[in-house]
Amino acid sequence: MTASLPSTITPCVRGASDLRLDIPERSQSGAIVGSDRPARAAALLEIVARIQLADSPESACRLLSVAVSEYLGATRVVVGLRRDDRQPCAVTAVSDREDFQADSEPMKLAQAALQEVIARREPACWPTSDPHARHALIAQRRFAESQSAGTLISGLFRDEPGQIHGAWMIVLPQRLESESSIVGFVRAAETLVAAALRLQLRAECGRLERAIQCGRRWLRGHRAIALAGTTAILAGAAAIPLPLHVDCACSIEPVVRRHVAAPFQGPLEESLVEPGDMVQAGQVLASMDGREIRWELAGVRAALHRAEKERAGHMATHDSGKAELARLEMEKLRLRMELLEHREQQLQIRSPIDGIVVKGDLKKSEGVPLDAGQKLFEIAPLDAMVVELLVESRDVGEVEAGMPVNFYLDASPFTRRAGIVERVQPRSEMRDNVNVFVAELRIDNDGGELRPGMRGNARITSGRSTLAWNLLRKPLGALVSWLGW
Repeated sequence: MTASLPSTITPCVRGASDLRLDIPERSQSGAIVGSDRPARAAALLEIVARIQLADSPESACRLLSVAVSEYLGATRVVVGLRRDDRQPCAVTAVSDREDFQADSEPMKLAQAALQEVIARREPACWPTSDPHARHALIAQRRFAESQSAGTLISGLFRDEPGQIHGAWMIVLPQRLESESSIVGFVRAAETLVAAALRLQLRAECGRLERAIQCGRRWLRGHRAIALAGTTAILAGAAAIPLPLHVDCACSIEPVVRRHVAAPFQGPLEESLVEPGDMVQAGQVLASMDGREIRWELAGVRAALHRAEKERAGHMATHDSGKAELARLEMEKLRLRMELLEHREQQLQIRSPIDGIVVKGDLKKSEGVPLDAGQKLFEIAPLDAMVVELLVESRDVGEVEAGMPVNFYLDASPFTRRAGIVERVQPRSEMRDNVNVFVAELRIDNDGGELRPGMRGNARITSGRSTLAWNLLRKPLGALVSWLGW
C-alpha cells in the first residue's frame, strides 16, 4: 500500500469535511492493498490526536467513526462507549448520522452486537471462516444482515491494564477475500484509541468520581489492608465518647388543677361552659335547680313560726316541760333553715380560679340529679405548664434531675422547646400499656400556646458514653431480656 503519511495533525472539528485523511489504495473488492504499516500507524496517530483534542467523549467517538469510515471506505462505522464496568456498552456515534435514535431497531441490534464483542473479549469478523465461531456471533450476523453488509468487522477499545472502554463495528459494502489488513488496523487501534477515550472519560467525570474509581481499583488490589484499616477505623470510632440521648414521649399537663364538685344533692338546671372555655375566678359555671330547696325552706319557716307560738303558749301556762320541748324543736328548725338558706346561696356553681376548663361537658346532663361531691369541672391555669417525660423502664437509670431536655410537640413539630429535668418520680406508672417513669420539668406559657393534653417527643441529653454503647445498648438489652439472663 502506498498511502501517504499525514503531514500535520490538525485540531478536531465537528464537520465531516475536516476529518479527511490520506486515503490508501484499495483493490476492486474494497480491501486495502498491501500492508503498509507506516501509513497505517500515521493514520492511527492522526486519529488519536484528533480524539484527544475533542471536547467530550461523544465528540471523540463521532470523530473516530467518521475518520475511520473515510479511511477504510466503510458504509458505516458504529462506536459504542462504556463508562463503567457495570454499565452496558451504549451506541455513542454512527459515522453517517449525527443524530440517531438509540431505541430504534437498528441501534438495538448494534448495541447487542457491541455487547457480544465485549463478552467475547476479542475482535470478530462476519462472515467467519471458522464454523465453530458461528454460534458465538449471532448478534454480529443479525446486525450485518440488517445493514446488508458484505463484511462486518468488530473490535474493542482495551487499554494496557486490560480494561475495556467500548467497542466498534466497521460495515464494509463488499465481502472481502482477505480481511487481515483491516483486522490488523482494528487490532492496532485497540490500545491507542482506548487510551485516548480513557483520557476523555477522565476529563468528563468530576474529582469525586475519579477518586471513587481510584479507590475501587486500590481496594481490589489491597483487600487485606483495606479490611484491616476499615476495622481499625470502626474500632476507633466505636470508642469515641459521645453524649447519650434518651428518646421518650412527652405530654403537657397543668401545674395546678382545681376540681369543682356539686355542693349538695340535687338536679342540674343549666351548664354554662364546656371544655376549652377560658373562665375567670368567680364566674358562674353551672346552676342547680333550687325549687325543692325553696319549697322545703318555706315549710321549715312555717314550722318554726308554729313552734315559736307553741313555746309562747306553754310559757304562759307555766308548763316548763312542754316549753323546753318546743324550744328544742325551734332550734332544730332554725338549723335546718340555715342549711337550706346556705344551699340556696350555693345554687350557682362558680370557678375558684382563673384558667381553662379542662374537663366537664354537662350540656347533655341538664336536669339529671347530681350527687353531693360529684366532680363537675376541672379547671387549670395556663401561665405555667408541666412537661411529663414518659421514660421507659430500661432508660430510667440514665435520667436524673438537672439534665437538659429538648422536645417537640405534635401541634408544632417545627418548634424546638428546651428545659431542665426537675425531678423523676420514684414510682413507675402504666401509660398507654407501657411501664414508664415520669420525669417532670416546668415551662412558662406566657403566650398561651400550650394546652393540657398536648403530646410530642422529647430527647434527654444524659452523660457521655462510647458510640458503641449508644448504638448497641438497646439491642443488647432486648437480647438479654429475650434470653432471660
